[in-house]
Amino acid sequence: MKRLIHLLAAGMLIIAITPGCKKSFSSLPLCNDSARLIAEAHKWFQLSVAAEVPAPGIQANPRINSPKSPVWDQARTLELSDRSVVIVPLHYKAPIYLMNHAANSPLFVIDQVARLVIYRDSLQNFRAEVVTALPDSSFSQDAPLPFHGLLLIENWSGTLLYRLHSDGRNLLISNPAQQPSTIAAGLITETCYEIVGYNYAADDPTNGESWTEDAGCNANYYFGTPSSSIGLTAKSYLDIGGGAEAPPPSPAGMFTVVSGDDPIADIRAYMKCFQNSAGSIYQVTLSVEQPVAGSRIPIYFPPIQFGGGFTIGHTFLIFQQTAANGVITIRSIGFYPKQAVTPTSPNGPGMLNDDEGQYSNIGLTITLSAQQFMNMISYAIGSADYSYNLNSYNCTTWALACLNAGGMNISTIQGQWLLGSGDDPGDLGEDIRNMPLSSGIKRYVTGLDAPRNAGNCQ
Repeated sequence: MKRLIHLLAAGMLIIAITPGCKKSFSSLPLCNDSARLIAEAHKWFQLSVAAEVPAPGIQANPRINSPKSPVWDQARTLELSDRSVVIVPLHYKAPIYLMNHAANSPLFVIDQVARLVIYRDSLQNFRAEVVTALPDSSFSQDAPLPFHGLLLIENWSGTLLYRLHSDGRNLLISNPAQQPSTIAAGLITETCYEIVGYNYAADDPTNGESWTEDAGCNANYYFGTPSSSIGLTAKSYLDIGGGAEAPPPSPAGMFTVVSGDDPIADIRAYMKCFQNSAGSIYQVTLSVEQPVAGSRIPIYFPPIQFGGGFTIGHTFLIFQQTAANGVITIRSIGFYPKQAVTPTSPNGPGMLNDDEGQYSNIGLTITLSAQQFMNMISYAIGSADYSYNLNSYNCTTWALACLNAGGMNISTIQGQWLLGSGDDPGDLGEDIRNMPLSSGIKRYVTGLDAPRNAGNCQ
């Protein structure tokens, strides 16, 4: 992850990391009424709202000013007591990861906790609001419990309309544009929110850009639900933001790297068909599956509307020898942890896996001398018992080290993630995309499944 932002809000340290990401998912079936409402909302949004830009006073706010787009094929409807609401996931071109550092809570990708909400008001006119739910340390990650935390309700251009705070039972509601004439008995001590950030490139941390966002004060918060509508009812906002009727956002900072599904029991036997023979053509393909094709992001966390989870990508090698008589031998190898590892437990025994059929979206095919090829084979065989470390020796590190053993040196930018950094498929893929090619090296940038293993020398 290439940029790191430190955010401070109401005494809580929030970390934001801003990589770019995208992913395609299949849509869920919708009933005719839902599909019709979504289509109407989509058309209205495109004509009346999509072109709105941040007001001059908030253009410097990275959270608001970051380009964002609704993911319409994942839109759904929520049936309330008095209306139907269209809820559309948002994809930020430079999504921000948020966490309550003081409470050691997981990271949340802004794509996961921000939604475009479109509904009809009492006059049957469409309204559009962006709801961002910021869970606090009391919010459970393990069960769909009532939402704890702050919800920001803004228009598409970023103007704050309402600010809600929920403790799971009571609501504190603020309209920054209007002081209530009567403050209920639930008035609490004034607390002001300020978000302070610093964006910088990973390779140039001293020339970054500082920014602050005034999130307002809560002196005009009061308990209870207002008698008049605040766009949607407060209860509806909690449902959208992760309330009792909706699953909580998925933690975005923690991920797991699992072992391979086809371990190579005897690497020497697996590779023995490769021989140094006159007239053979030797090739190795460095294959990279980026978490997000065309992006350096090292880990992608899809929004909960897309099923949550994470995608970390993979790097592996395809070895191929074409003998003088036309016989082709192919083996695909990837390096994995023998048991699952995580950012908090990054080290463990390693294993080599048969990666035939493994997908990649970008890579290099390199023609080698027999000596270079056999040196790589020797390195691969010797690495069977190497330890896996998420930060210092992962699948990408292994593949690059194997190539290096054959005299092929490929440099790559280091990625960053929760509690660590190191080689990663996202950065390697983009370095491959941009590198100049010398003789004997070919690049592919379209999806490719590793060929089936070929060649039997028994």
